[in-house]
Amino acid sequence: MAHLETKERTSPVRPGGEFAVIATVYMTAYLVDLTETWEHPVAGAFFILVALLAVLPGISGWSFYLFLILASAYTLWFHIPDVTNHENIYLICNLFLVVGLADHLWRSRGRRRPLTPLAEQDLIRIVKPTLRVALSIVYIVAGFHKMNWDFFHPESGCAITFFKRVAGKFGLSGVVWPGFVLFSVPVVVLAWELAGGVMLWFRRLQLPVLIVAWFMHALLAQLVYTDFSSLAFALMLGFVPAAQFDLIANAPIRLGRLRLKRATFYLLLNVAVAVVAGIYGSRPGPQSVIHRWQGLGLNIGFLVLIWPILADRFSSQRTEWSGVSVWRPRFPWWRVAFVVVLTLFGLSPYLGLRTSGTFSMFSNLRTEGASSNHLLLADNPLKLWGYQEDVVEIIEIDPRHDAGLRQSLNGYLLPVVEFKKRIYDWRAEGLDDMSAVFKYEDRVYETEDLVRADPWRVGRRDLEMYLMDFRVIQKGPGPNACRW
Repeated sequence: MAHLETKERTSPVRPGGEFAVIATVYMTAYLVDLTETWEHPVAGAFFILVALLAVLPGISGWSFYLFLILASAYTLWFHIPDVTNHENIYLICNLFLVVGLADHLWRSRGRRRPLTPLAEQDLIRIVKPTLRVALSIVYIVAGFHKMNWDFFHPESGCAITFFKRVAGKFGLSGVVWPGFVLFSVPVVVLAWELAGGVMLWFRRLQLPVLIVAWFMHALLAQLVYTDFSSLAFALMLGFVPAAQFDLIANAPIRLGRLRLKRATFYLLLNVAVAVVAGIYGSRPGPQSVIHRWQGLGLNIGFLVLIWPILADRFSSQRTEWSGVSVWRPRFPWWRVAFVVVLTLFGLSPYLGLRTSGTFSMFSNLRTEGASSNHLLLADNPLKLWGYQEDVVEIIEIDPRHDAGLRQSLNGYLLPVVEFKKRIYDWRAEGLDDMSAVFKYEDRVYETEDLVRADPWRVGRRDLEMYLMDFRVIQKGPGPNACRW
């Protein structure tokens, strides 16, 4: 038995095996996010090249971890803290996967040379449990955020907003839906995320949860959110048993005389769609068709990837789906830290910290002020910091401030930390002569050049500005709007 265990631990990475599939799909998620709008074309082209060089010759543990380090460094240097929910998930997973590798190498010292090829099972033990924990926690925390009154609002509730949007895709935009439908939709969404995240802990329930999750994220991909869905697909693979990956490895794609591993096809298809979308997007005219291409490419690629598993499920001699263990009695110390960090990051709105990018997407959650709209935490009992209450009221501001994807600030409140970040960014963008009228601590300020008259003298980003990211805050009563 000892001999067999040693042999398994030293087995090399199989070209189409379990680790190769997961690593390729996980890397592709980063490419899909980076090339969705081609906002940073040089970075997009660079990481596509790095991914191709890592995958096409046959991915190894070292090439995968090099990609993680480069992707994390780029995000930390150029984009933190203004990154989306899925980017934060990806970044936190990356950092702890690298820490997990370092811990493994430290514990293995003396038994092997540090730079020898990493064994397949070593990599699987680091990567798969991390992805499982991430998906479960994100679902549960996202569902917890939706436990608020405004999520059930028949007009501004996010579940109803998305339901009507999906209905419109099928030509049902003019339908007047009965009250019980409008009430049941948010209930189903809330129950799905909370219960689904917990159900993933149980082996027998994992398969039906994964099926529903796949359909849900495939639909979201067609509704523009390709980047989030691509990461969700990667995290789902953490729950697929090893025997099912053998089905994928044993069924390559045949394109004439060319044979491609299915994970490689998934990567190449998404890269090809990204390149075509980038070329098309450089032309004038409507861009909505690009998102449909990207969503369709992602869904077709993932369907091709998992097709051997689907075919096996409907065969008379299907492979047993044993499920996988999410929680083990002995977690390595770094994975315990990963659980704590990911959970606390997701709960940061209740602590009085950042409100954006914390898995509270489309939840209608409001924690600013003395009270919250949350069903269980209405009195903000967990709030320790006051960043959400130190706010500026934007009365009127130069329309150039909301260039790109940012929301107009006119008529909203904004935490001072966030306002300082915006001033710093506007100065870096060269937006001189920005007129603004705003109110802070009962005093009204009026200026014709906000970035130079900067009342906080923002010469550089401090630690708070690097770590914090806030949504705009609605004034007065009324349901909180549905926002990303």
